[in-house]
This record gives sequence, C-alpha cells and structure tokens, in this order.
Amino acid sequence: RDLEAYTQDLDTNDEQENHVGDGLGDAPALADKLEKLKERQARKPAQLKPLEASGETQFSRTDPDARALNKGNQHVTGYNVQSSVDDKHKLIVHHEVTNAGNDQNPLSGQCQAAMEVMSVNDITVVADSGYSSEAQLAACQEANATVYVPIPDKHKAIASQGRLSGKHFHYNGATDAYSCPAGELLPPRGQPHQKNGIRRTRYSRPASQCRDCP
Repeated sequence: RDLEAYTQDLDTNDEQENHVGDGLGDAPALADKLEKLKERQARKPAQLKPLEASGETQFSRTDPDARALNKGNQHVTGYNVQSSVDDKHKLIVHHEVTNAGNDQNPLSGQCQAAMEVMSVNDITVVADSGYSSEAQLAACQEANATVYVPIPDKHKAIASQGRLSGKHFHYNGATDAYSCPAGELLPPRGQPHQKNGIRRTRYSRPASQCRDCP
C-alpha cells in the first residue's frame, strides 16, 4: 500500500510539472525580460569586435583600463598603475597602466622609460620590496640603472618552525663565503646553475660537520 501511494504521488507531481509552463509566455513581465535578454545578446557581437581587433581578452564597460587581477590571495577587478617620480621636483616623469597582479616585472621598463623622458644615460632608483626580482635587478644594471630595493622577508614560515632563516647567514665578499650563526664558513659548492633564468651558486657545509651543532 505504501509503494502504491508513493507511486501515485510521483505521478501526480509529474502531471503538475507538465503544466507549470502553461501560459507563462503570455505574462507581460516575462515578455519584457525576454526582450531585454535579446537586446543584451545583440550587444555582445558589437563588444567582441574591438576585442578581436586589439587582441585583448577582457572588456570592462565601466572602466576601459580595468581587468581581472590576482593580487595576493584576492581576485579583484581593477588595474595596476606604475609611476616614476622625480625625487628633486616631485613630478611624475612616466606612468603606465598594466594588468599585472604584482610589481615584480615592470621595474626595468619603468627605469628605461624614465631615462628616456629625462634624456639621461644613467639613473638611481628607489622602489619598495614588491619590486624585488633578481631578473629585473639584472636588467636594470644592464640599462645603467642603480636600484635600491629592500629584500622581502620570505622566511616567515621557516622562522615560525623554530628554524634558522636566510637572514641569519651573512655573506663575506672577500672570502666568497657565508658564515652561519655558529661562526662556521659555508663555501661555494659545485658549479653555478640556472634556475628561473637566474644564475645561482650554492653555499653549504657537509652535513657530517653540522650534525652535532645545536
């Protein structure tokens, strides 16, 4: 009896659903909504044409420069404005709107653009730690730009584990070696290797010599 009653309920529900849409096409509100959707659909091809012509992949109706960006752990719609300011006169020498979510790549380009505007062959630049990039610093050096950028602290996770971070090891240019907190030297080991386009040298000591170190 329970099965028969359940089956009958299903049949009744199916019958009701079959007639749910009856007459909806005649409703003024729905007709108006459909008309607006058709107008919106007709605008899309017109918006795609300038995108195809410019090679862009995004379009903002409220702000032509705005794009979808990943800034840290946030997804935002906006833009990244880069500006170079003359320290003497406090004037913006060069500015550019980019779609990058961080400041790691535009440093050398901004330096060269500022040098071109001011008609100089070399320049001294100060930037915040967000511009710290080995590849960009190398490119700036090639372009005769002396750059001062603080090295960002990337060792917080290591320090939170009670381990020694990179800031505890100090480099000695005269001996080309690092000294550890225990006062031992870490000389270069092996041949320099390329990583992410950067030539890197490894400095270390044999593990056997560090095993008994507190």
